[in-house]
Amino acid sequence: MRTSKQNEAASGRAGGFLRAGAGALALLSLALPGAALAGSASALMSVSVQVQARTLLSVESQPPSLVLTEADLTRGYVEVSSVSRVRVRSNDPDGYLLAFDVTAGPFTAIEVTGLGPAARISANGGWLARPFAGTQPVTSELSYRFLLASSAQPGIYAWPVSLSARPR
Repeated sequence: MRTSKQNEAASGRAGGFLRAGAGALALLSLALPGAALAGSASALMSVSVQVQARTLLSVESQPPSLVLTEADLTRGYVEVSSVSRVRVRSNDPDGYLLAFDVTAGPFTAIEVTGLGPAARISANGGWLARPFAGTQPVTSELSYRFLLASSAQPGIYAWPVSLSARPR
């Protein structure tokens, strides 16, 4: 086992050898004709990155069915409030498109609220353009007014709207 004085002495000798070796190399490189000296060079490099536009939609809640009553038929529409809760996250600075896919049903059109001004979607479905709202998720509660066709009958119908989203 070495003492601390022995360790210091060994360390001093190693440092001395390194200094002596470095000095000898420097002298040797000056003495030899044609010896290459290390240098530095620089160059410009350009890097670009393209981030793919992406939109994610999560339908957090939506009813399984829609009930039509005689009163709805007399009125000509059925209104359901705050029944679809959706969360959208998009990184596209141009915004995103929210698609309303409508299955066959006794409707002539659907009015959607909860995304700003009311929007009318045809009975065949449609798209709503939505603006960029930052990269944080945006949650909305959608309400619907289903405008009924004259052939509508009272009853329970499967929920007629499915949602999807994509970048603009």
